[in-house]
Amino acid sequence: MRPIEVKLGRSIPAELLGSNELFAKCQRKNVYYNCPGCFGPKKIELLSLHESGHILYTHALGIADITLSGPSIEYDQDEKRIFAADGSVAWVKGPAYPTPGIKSFIGAFLLRETLGKLKNDPNTIAGDLKSARKWFEKYYDWGGPVVVDINFELNVKWATREIRKDLRSRPFRKLAWGTAHEFQEKVVGSNGSARSKDAEDIGDGILCGKHSVEAGEYGSETEWQFAQIRRKMRASRAA
Repeated sequence: MRPIEVKLGRSIPAELLGSNELFAKCQRKNVYYNCPGCFGPKKIELLSLHESGHILYTHALGIADITLSGPSIEYDQDEKRIFAADGSVAWVKGPAYPTPGIKSFIGAFLLRETLGKLKNDPNTIAGDLKSARKWFEKYYDWGGPVVVDINFELNVKWATREIRKDLRSRPFRKLAWGTAHEFQEKVVGSNGSARSKDAEDIGDGILCGKHSVEAGEYGSETEWQFAQIRRKMRASRAA
């Protein structure tokens, strides 16, 4: 397979483009996402389950126009930090009834937790809840901060209860798994959108320094990096 190519998200501020911090983050994550020891089948499955939650509950709102993306480097404006996103589902977050709207955000980590039998990391859960809160405040910001807090928490509670009820349904679980497999194939599969269109085939991946040492395959990460440099040099000469 061709390597996964980490993309820069639109959230990256212009002043950070070309910075050493951003360059180093991209380098590390390009290695990470192409190492089967770091980003292997189980992590890809969990990512796909997470994103399937966004997809299913976004479709339930009647929204068909969504964008599926693979690994990217993003910027958190509130916390002023660069971070890596394993994948994402983007849609136009317009008005909706509060509980169904919140389900499109929090359904992701609840599906992963139930079907993948492993919780998301706290940062991902907090990120989905923060996105849900921003959406809620945009359309239901009335009565003052205390009232908004209470209404938001109530709707999160109701949304959670409805999602857990859905997950007790065998047809829904089957649909969720099917949606997860579709996301995986379209984004990180052998011909997925996250894979480079012109890089050389790397088979099942390249072990990072840590995993290559553990496997006794010293230097595989460095050899892969040199191969990428050589490829770019050949392309430059050809141009």
